[in-house]
Order: sequence, then structure tokens, then C-alpha cells
Amino acid sequence: MMEPPNTCAACGATVLPEELAQGLAVKVSGRLLCPLCLDRLPGDAKVLVNQMRALRGMSVTTYRYFSGRHPGLPLFTFTTAALLLGHRRKLVHGEAFEAPPLPPPGSRPRLPTAAEAGRGDRTGWITVAGVSVLLITGIVWLAVPTAKPPAEQPPPAVVAPPPIVPVVVDPPTRNPANELTELSRRLASTPSEAQAIADAAELLRDNLAPREIALRNRADSLRREALAVVDAQRPKPTLPVQEPQLPVPAPEPAPEPLPVAPTPAPEPTPIPPPAPPPEPVVEPAPQVAEPVKPVKPPKPAKPAEAVPCDVTVFWPKGAKPLLEPGGLPRIKDLPWPWPSGEAVHAPGVDAKKGKRLAIELSLPGVSADGGATIVVHPGKAERTQLSVSWTNGTASAGQQTIELSGLRWQAIAIPATGTTDLGQAQLRLRLEDVRDLGDSRPFLVAGASTRSAGTPLPSDHLPALPLLLPPAFDNAKGWTTFRISLRGLAGGLAGKMIDDRQFAFAKAKVLLPQVKDCRTALRKELAALRKLDSIPNGNPDDLPAARADFASPITGWPADGMGDLAEHPVLAFGWRAETWGADNDLSRRLDNLIGKMLTADKRLRRPAVVPVLVVGEVGFASADERKEIDRFWLDQALRLAGLGVPVIDLRQAQSADGAEQIEARAAMLLADGLRQLDWLVKL
Repeated sequence: MMEPPNTCAACGATVLPEELAQGLAVKVSGRLLCPLCLDRLPGDAKVLVNQMRALRGMSVTTYRYFSGRHPGLPLFTFTTAALLLGHRRKLVHGEAFEAPPLPPPGSRPRLPTAAEAGRGDRTGWITVAGVSVLLITGIVWLAVPTAKPPAEQPPPAVVAPPPIVPVVVDPPTRNPANELTELSRRLASTPSEAQAIADAAELLRDNLAPREIALRNRADSLRREALAVVDAQRPKPTLPVQEPQLPVPAPEPAPEPLPVAPTPAPEPTPIPPPAPPPEPVVEPAPQVAEPVKPVKPPKPAKPAEAVPCDVTVFWPKGAKPLLEPGGLPRIKDLPWPWPSGEAVHAPGVDAKKGKRLAIELSLPGVSADGGATIVVHPGKAERTQLSVSWTNGTASAGQQTIELSGLRWQAIAIPATGTTDLGQAQLRLRLEDVRDLGDSRPFLVAGASTRSAGTPLPSDHLPALPLLLPPAFDNAKGWTTFRISLRGLAGGLAGKMIDDRQFAFAKAKVLLPQVKDCRTALRKELAALRKLDSIPNGNPDDLPAARADFASPITGWPADGMGDLAEHPVLAFGWRAETWGADNDLSRRLDNLIGKMLTADKRLRRPAVVPVLVVGEVGFASADERKEIDRFWLDQALRLAGLGVPVIDLRQAQSADGAEQIEARAAMLLADGLRQLDWLVKL
């Protein structure tokens, strides 16, 4: 009688198909043994069986794991880093990853201990054990067929395994910073694993939260470094260098050969070579007119962009600027407000020109094909024109008369036409009065931009005025009118402090929404304004516009969010690119808010402060956001400025290149606006 195929050859126990599939029951020397019989084998034999299981029977080394604490979370077990990275890569790219469920604890194979594995070093014992196993197996094989087969017994009852209770194990806490450090160390020590390190960095970056910007940037940087190492390791194919070949013209149709008589050999005496035979006349084939393709006009060359330049006064010699960037004026009647971040220069009396005021400026970067744009202030209402010309000290060219409009800082574009013969290295721009108007209140120059090619435009260098004034103040007494209105607005609040030289706009508290985006740049400029190494914490701070008591037209002021206003006599606030309620109700709520700022509240122990409205975005603003700022806030800002409320204008900062430059220029405009207000009220 033949032995059943799924029974143990040693004990006769039934071998389940699951045990065969999981590698728990294997064949030894061609005979099928159950898990219990395998456990009775010597340690060296079990080590070999376990190795064979890993190679064949247990080829699937990744299993799906069930967690009772997280029933909906797909969990897996891994054996090697290569399988772990391959699994993560498939999950990131949306590929399928199949894995069998983890076997119950009672059915998992037991790996050999260190003592059992250590016996494998004794090769003699392996030989003896192998011979013993073969002898015992042969004896049993010979003895079993002669014995009487046992009576057939009913199969044992199948007992269901006890239910598996999942063990809740808290996952170890991950430290992304340490993982990135370890990946960087691996990249430096083993560059051959650069591709695996790049994949691991990418997966780590994807698992990080969006708020962890620093770690995400660090992971991206590590991934780029690893990919650069991978690219450097790839062999670069070397293409054979081919000699440039000239195009070979198409061969002409060969003429029919003519009968030529044989020519006798030439005499040794030198004779001129015979003339070549005339080529046969071949009638040209009829040509078909090809369709004429329209010729595309060449694209016009892109003009060079305007570049801000450092203005150097060539004449009058030794003239000092009336104002240095970030400083205060040397004269009291400097037109206000002045451009921020620019030096202001004044002309001198030229006795050779009938005592007219004149100034010569050296502007690097200008050429005959371009020009310059300068910022000019007339100084007085009678000065409506200026004479300008390009000169090299001995000759002049491009003389013209420019028109000035109003008592304000304005940009004037001056092309360098006709200056080719003057020498570009010595080229200077001369500005002078058309007629003698005296030396009181002269015209002023503050900043310039040059072009090496292309026509200059007034928009190349617009004056960055930090304070916004309504058109009604565009006259000779505009700043005086505003100063009187400002003192009237403050009234008894700041009047005594202004007279005692104790009030300062530089001590303002700044409230802007999302101030964390620009806190560093603002704190740097505010500290420089107050000449401190650092300013106290809490300035600038977030504008509590989202709070219900602040947005209410009735209250319009937080009840408990301004505990430090006793240290700040001025409150500079604004909404940046955000809005505050409906358009038709904005004026009433703004007036109510400013009224509460100017009124002390003894019940809340809140002092009165001087309000300063900030208009514009500190960071980069898109074109739509800039339009929304002008539509929503510009009319309100002009209305409040007409009432004497100071308005700091940050919109000109958007003309800078790059987000960091925009943020730095906006912070400079805010600090310079407070500086100019201090100068104005203390005159």
C-alpha cells in the first residue's frame, strides 16, 4: 500500500497544504517531514533547512500586519532596507503592492538560536550527523514495509485555532532631522547608494507636514545632492569627433562623349597645355516656379532694462548732499516728503552763465543709444522749466528744455541723442535754470536710472515717497498745512509731548495681519530707526482684525489685546492685501476705530494713541492684489490724509526685483515714513 502524499514520512502525521505553502513542512533527502519532525533534527540540519526556506519556501519576506489600534491603516513588515524602499516607491507612484497576511504566532517557523547556528562551524560534526541521518533513514525505510500496516484510524478532528488577539504596539517615534542627518552621512561615506538615498529623502519629504518648511527644504536639498552624485557616476558617452563635411553639390548630367582622336605623346620640350575642349551646350530644363514663402520680419531686439545708478556730483566741486539715505535733512525747507533711500543733491551758482543755478552729474551706465531718468523737484513755483544737455567738459550735445509740473518730486526721462562723438567715458548730464531765479529754494535731484540701449521712460525710476499726501497739498505750503492738521488731530493728546520733545513716531507699535511673514525685516528697520541693537518683543504684532469685538462697528477695539500701548504713543496699523468688511461700511468703521485710538479708556486702562494707516503689501503682491489694494484702500487713505491722519505708502516697494528685495524695501519705507513724521512735527 502506498503512503499518502501529504503525510509525514517519519511519524505518519497529516501535513496540511498551508504548512507546505508556508515552508513549515519540507522534504529532507526526498522524504516529506512535518514541522515536529523537523524540530527533532540536529541543529546544523535545521540551519540548512531554514536557509532553504529563506531561498525557496519562504521567498515572501514581507507580510501585511493587522493593528487593532488602527484597523484602517495598511501596515507591513519588512526584512531588508531594499524591500522597504521598493515598497515606499510603489506607494508614492500609486503602484500596487501585494503581500500575504502575517501567519499566526503558533504557525511561524522558529529560527535557529545563536548556539545552534554556532555549531555549524564544526565541519566534522556535520559529516557525522549527515551520515547518522542517512543510516537511520535507511533503516526506517527498510523496516517500515515489512511491518504490518496499522489499522486505518479515523482522521483526527479539526480543532479551530484560538482567535488571534492583536497586540497594540505603539510605533517608535520618528525623528526626521536625525534621519536626514543619517542619510547625509551615508551619502558622504557610500556614494554608490546615492539613488537609494535620493528616494529615501523624497519619501521623507512627502511624509512631512506642510508646516515643517525647514525639514522639507533640507530633504529637497539632500535629494538634489544625491541625484547630482548619481549623474556624476554615470558614464558619459563619448561621441566620435567627425570632421565637418562640406555639402557636395549634385552632379550635373554627364555630356555625351565625343569622338576624340588619339593624341601623340608630347615632345620633351616644354609646350603650353592644350586648351580644354568646349563643353557641350545643354538646354536647361523647364523650371517650375516654387511658391514664395512669406518672409517673417525679424523680432525687434529687446531693449536693455533700466539700472539704478549712484549719482555723483561732478560740479559744483565738493558739494555735500542735503540728505543722506536713512538720515535727516541738513536744511529745514527740504520739500516734504522726500524719496526714501536716495541722496538729495542741490545745484550751485554758475557765474559764467549769469549766476544761474546749475549742476553736472556723472551717471555710470549711460550710452549714446540709451539715456537716463532722473528724479527732480522744482523747489519753487516759478521754476517750470530746466535746460538739460550732455557734455564731456569741452563740448555739449542733445540740448533740450524739459517741463516741470507742480511742486512735487517727479521723474524726467532724458535720451542721450547725438552724444556719439563726445566719448562715453567722460559723458555727464548738465541741468541748469533757463533764467536767473536766485539761489533760494533751488531745484533738487534725488536718484537716477540709466539705459545702455533704448529710450528712457519716466517709469524707470519713480520716486519712492513713503508718505501719501492728497492732491490738495501739492503746493508750496503743503507740508505746513499737513503739519498743522496733524497737530490739530493729536490735539491735547500729543501736543504737550511734541513741545517737550518727548513724543516720537519712531516708538510706534506696528500691527499688520500675518506679521510672521515679514517680522524679521520690520524688526531690523525699526531697531535701526531707534538706534537700538534690538527692539522689545511684541513689535510688530498681528492685527486682531478677525476678532469679533474688533470687527464690530460699535466697539471697534479689542478689549484685552493691547496691554502694552502705554509704551507706544503711536499705533501704525494696516490690512496689507486683505479687506475689512463691506465697501459701503468701511468709512464709518475706520472713523470709529480712529476715534477710539484718539480717546483714552480709563475703564480698560488703555491710553490714547496717534493713528498711522499703512497702505500696501509688505511682501510680494500679484497684479490682481495690487489692483485690489488700490480699489479698496487708496480712496480711504487719501480721505484720511486730508483730515491729517498720517498714511504710510508701501506700494512703491513692488517695483523691486525679487521677493526678498520687495520685503526689505517695504520695511525701509515704513521706517522712513516714521522718521519723516518725526522730522516734520519737531520743526
